[in-house]
Amino acid sequence: MKNKLPVWPSAALNKRRHSFRPKTAHTLTALVLGATFFTNTVAAQETPVNAEPTVINAVTRGEDAKHSSPSITAENGAAAAGETPSVVRNDEAALAPYAQPKTFTKATEVQIEYLDHRFFDRRYVDNYNIHVYEKVKDIHALSLYRGLTFSVADGHIIDDKTRRRRGGDAVGVGPSFLMRWEKHVSGKLYADLDASGSLRFFNKTHPAGGRPFGFLWRIGPRLTYRYTDANALSLGYMLAHASNGSREHNPGYDMVGFSLGFQHRF
Repeated sequence: MKNKLPVWPSAALNKRRHSFRPKTAHTLTALVLGATFFTNTVAAQETPVNAEPTVINAVTRGEDAKHSSPSITAENGAAAAGETPSVVRNDEAALAPYAQPKTFTKATEVQIEYLDHRFFDRRYVDNYNIHVYEKVKDIHALSLYRGLTFSVADGHIIDDKTRRRRGGDAVGVGPSFLMRWEKHVSGKLYADLDASGSLRFFNKTHPAGGRPFGFLWRIGPRLTYRYTDANALSLGYMLAHASNGSREHNPGYDMVGFSLGFQHRF
C-alpha cells in the first residue's frame, strides 16, 4: 500500500483559488453589464419625463394657435421676430380707446317749433313750424344746411290805419337754409348757435293786407345731446321775424319760441 503524500494547505488553497477564478471573472462581467443596462434604462426613462412638458407645451401651443385669432397670432409672430407687437385685441371694450372716431359726412335734421307773437303792437299771430334740413357742407365749426319749411300761422292783426281786426291765419311752405356754429361742451353735450331763413308761399295773403309770400328769419342758441354717434336731440330758443320785405303791404311781426330737433348722421 502506497503511502499518500500529505496535501499541504497551501496547495489546497491554490487549487481553490484557481477553481474560483473563472466564477469571479463571470461575476464581475455580469455586474458591469448589469450596471450598464441599469444606466441605459434610467436614461431612457428620464428622457420622456423631461421631454413630456416640451411635447405637451408644443401641442398646447398648437391648439392655442388654432383657436387664437389672426390678430393674436400676428402679434405673437411679431414678438418672435423681435418686433414690437401692436396692441390688438378682439374685445370691443379693449379696442374702444384705440378705435378711430367714425366720420359722418351727411346729416338729416327735423325741427318742430312753436313761435309766440311778441314785441309788435297789434300783431297777434303765432306760428307752428316744421323744418326739414339736409347738411350740405362743413366749414370748420360752421355747418350749412338746406331744406324745407312747413308753416301754419294762427291769429289776427289790428290794421294800422283802420284799427280794425283782420285775419292772420294761413298755411305756407317754402325753401329754407340754416347756418350752425357748434362747440363741444362736455361729454355728449354740444352748444349751437343757429341762424336760418325761409321763403314761404302761403295759400292767401298773410297777414291780411300783406302778400301771399313772406320771409321767416330765425336766430337763437341750441343745446344738442348726442346720445349715440349718429343720433342727437336738441332744444333751441328762437327769436323770429316774419315779413315780406316790401315797404308797402307788409304787416310784419316778431315771435319767440322753442324748437325741438332730432338729427341723424350717416
